[in-house]
Amino acid sequence: MGDSLAAGVGDPSPGYAPQGWTDRLADVLRRVHPGLAYLNAARTGATVEDTLAGQLDRVRAFGPDLLHVSCGAIVADMWDHPVNSRADLLSADGVHFSCAGQAVLAAELVKALAQVPA
Repeated sequence: MGDSLAAGVGDPSPGYAPQGWTDRLADVLRRVHPGLAYLNAARTGATVEDTLAGQLDRVRAFGPDLLHVSCGAIVADMWDHPVNSRADLLSADGVHFSCAGQAVLAAELVKALAQVPA
């Protein structure tokens, strides 16, 4: 639930599936838990107020075991990540990760969930 970051918004990148980090993370989690039910209620441009008013009831009804919420928040520490030097990291808007950046973000979140050292 949340804004465009939670929605996984980003431009396509050659060599990468056109998926945001949220869908990529769900795909990885399904490999471990094949019956995984996944819901991404996020909406581009959502504020905290929008998220609570427009997404909370839907998410509560879904009843998740794991929940990610972002409204302009940092999901994983990517500031010093080597991927930052890549020219294709960001989408054309300069705000959202491209599919290449989304793939790296998803991998970092999988590592964090699995408590794998960097």
